[in-house]
Amino acid sequence: MQNPRDREPVVVARPYRWHALHRCGLQGGCNGDNERNFRFGRDSSWGPSIGQGLSDSNNALNFIRLALASAVIVAHTWPVGGFGTAPRFAGMDSGEWAVAGFFSLSGFLIAGSRLRLPFGGFLLRRALRIFPGFWACLVVVAFGFAPLSVAVGVPGSWSVGDGLRHVAVNLALQVREFNVGSTIRNNPLALAWDGSLWTLFFEFGSYLVVGALLGIALFRRRTATCFAAVIVLTTVAYYVAMSEHITSFYLVNGLNLATSFVAGVLLFAVKDRLPISRALFALSVVALAVIGFCGLPRLLVAIPFAYGLLYLGATLPTRIGTKNDVSYGVYVYAFPVQQFLAARHLQHDGKLVFMVVAFILTLPLAWLSWLLIERPGMNLRRKLGRRDSRSPSAMAAPVIPDEAADHTQLPDAAPQQTSAHTVLRGGPEPGFSPPQPPF
Repeated sequence: MQNPRDREPVVVARPYRWHALHRCGLQGGCNGDNERNFRFGRDSSWGPSIGQGLSDSNNALNFIRLALASAVIVAHTWPVGGFGTAPRFAGMDSGEWAVAGFFSLSGFLIAGSRLRLPFGGFLLRRALRIFPGFWACLVVVAFGFAPLSVAVGVPGSWSVGDGLRHVAVNLALQVREFNVGSTIRNNPLALAWDGSLWTLFFEFGSYLVVGALLGIALFRRRTATCFAAVIVLTTVAYYVAMSEHITSFYLVNGLNLATSFVAGVLLFAVKDRLPISRALFALSVVALAVIGFCGLPRLLVAIPFAYGLLYLGATLPTRIGTKNDVSYGVYVYAFPVQQFLAARHLQHDGKLVFMVVAFILTLPLAWLSWLLIERPGMNLRRKLGRRDSRSPSAMAAPVIPDEAADHTQLPDAAPQQTSAHTVLRGGPEPGFSPPQPPF
């Protein structure tokens, strides 16, 4: 009888990884080395790794981001429409879950970008991704939505000066003013045209901090170990701040969002050893359920939630958004669309109608943002990337996998209070008085 150890390994073609089969030449047969590369991954002994599954643009991450942006619309329906408090799980509504997801995916992708590029080139590319779309949104809100609301008879006043002030005050990404004049002053959530934009400040801040840390040789050589320590520190600091009733808007929200971002960086560090595993995915879902139903600290969701999103990005068969990523546009324009609809009292037709109409009307704006603003910026980034990739300083120290695309997305969910001065997402646990946004 033949010894089982001498048999060639049998490769089972998993339906969710057909493109991986094509890449390693398994269609129509391949040699044993290629079989082992597919079956075990480069470093993993459990199957294809997350690193392999997300090694090119042929994945579902853009679809995941679009789904997260849609979850923000769902969460904002309650405060913007005057329906009260949005449903919550593990202390977070769907918009806050979307925030965590956006930051986790950004952390995963941005870590790879930073390790390929010198710090200056990295920051320039990140700025080209965020700022043009952000500035365009400020202009559209200040000189589009706000005067249009007055033109159709919504109570409030607007002037060119009000529009210029809104753009100028918020130009540096730190949103200090949500209102434009006194427009939408009678809305259920009054005087707040775009309550989603404030999280972009924390997004870019995460780029700065993580980009700087990955310029340190120790963080490059022991990436997983170092960022595991960072995620412990941010989590502990967050709950210390809560216990001491520290209400600094920047500290509390910065620690909260940084935990999700660092979770993405940590999973990037171990991506070649982290398998695409149904068992791990199921375990992540169970962990999230236990955290939610048992009332455990909410920041514990960071790693299992990040893994779940990466798993779905690597396995879902859909390729929606692969070429045209409208998720950023959906995120930044959905809130003003919902506010305009609320000013026209569409919420009286019910939550579902309000959500669906807002999503449908947001898509054309998101598409135009992608076509006219974001895609040209990305083309410029690619040109800069080719130049930066030839720089000898792009990789000062190697990453050691043993220790251890390029997109951005925006997070968030709106508050239930009725004033622009209380627009806050991703805040602390129930019972803790959250800090107010600065104006």
